[in-house]
Amino acid sequence: MRNINFTLMILLSLFSCRKDNNQTSRIFKNIVAGDTQGENIIYKNIIDTSIQATVHYYPSHLEYLTFDLGLINSNSKDLKFYINNTGSSGGYNTTIGILANANYYIAIDSLLIDNNIFSPKIFIKGDTINENLHYKNSSDFVFLNANSSFNEVRGKWLNKTDSYIGIKVITNNKDTVFGWIKLDVLYKGSIAKITVKDFAYRK
Repeated sequence: MRNINFTLMILLSLFSCRKDNNQTSRIFKNIVAGDTQGENIIYKNIIDTSIQATVHYYPSHLEYLTFDLGLINSNSKDLKFYINNTGSSGGYNTTIGILANANYYIAIDSLLIDNNIFSPKIFIKGDTINENLHYKNSSDFVFLNANSSFNEVRGKWLNKTDSYIGIKVITNNKDTVFGWIKLDVLYKGSIAKITVKDFAYRK
């Protein structure tokens, strides 16, 4: 009888440990782009915050829009959207991009410019964002690049409105969280502009 009780105690202890381990690291399976309601969905409408830059041959300038989703306890902001215009008498090079915290992974679609610069995948409302996508943990992602020397604008995000990026975040508790951010990325005439509209994640 003692042996049976001892065995039951071991099994209960193992089950309890396994349960605790499962609770320390969770994966919230997916979220649908544009979804604002549902189980464990946190939604925030930030009322169209944007940055804009006039493209010049001179002087060079850099515009930042810092953005905090509140998922990581850090002294630095989670994301920085930017417009970087490098100008000279010989021409200009303008980039619209995003810098991500080390805990952030961005769903990517394709390489842009060279092997070290990635472009975020474009999602439309209703697309599913989950663990089956290709994510990249990199500090710099580019939406588009305009270069006067080549007289072209490169990048699939050119003049996209109400489009989404997909994110995967590893929180301080080691949970895996999926979310979306809705954006406009515009480049018309001499104006480069990016607008962050709203975001949501499932936690």
